[in-house]
Amino acid sequence: MWTAKITDKSLSEGRLIITVELSDGTRKFGERFTVSNAQSPTWLKDRINERINVLDQLGDYEESLSVGSVDLTPDPIPEPIPPTKEDTDRSTFVQEYQKYLQLQKALEAKLVTQADVDTQATLVKQLYKEDYIDIVGQ
Repeated sequence: MWTAKITDKSLSEGRLIITVELSDGTRKFGERFTVSNAQSPTWLKDRINERINVLDQLGDYEESLSVGSVDLTPDPIPEPIPPTKEDTDRSTFVQEYQKYLQLQKALEAKLVTQADVDTQATLVKQLYKEDYIDIVGQ
């Protein structure tokens, strides 16, 4: 359980400097908080709680360290998770559906034939599954 005690305060050059002693029962830390304008009534308490959180994290990190050599071997890179068949099928459908939409626009510009569009439409129909409706609706 942390305690905090204001040990000094001074107003100098338009700044309020507040010195606080923080203790976790074992260690003591002196902290200075400086402010140059009016603050809410909870400002100091909020800053102290933020600092206590940081000190707790530092304490946790300190405990994780051991004195001695540091292992500089890089951490292993995790193997990528291969896509599932469902992911691959969906991706293939999206690619072919996009190609179908592009062919429709190309047909309007007379760059491809109706047969080209029909061939792509047949492929898209073969690949389509009911749960792909969200793709078609975009």
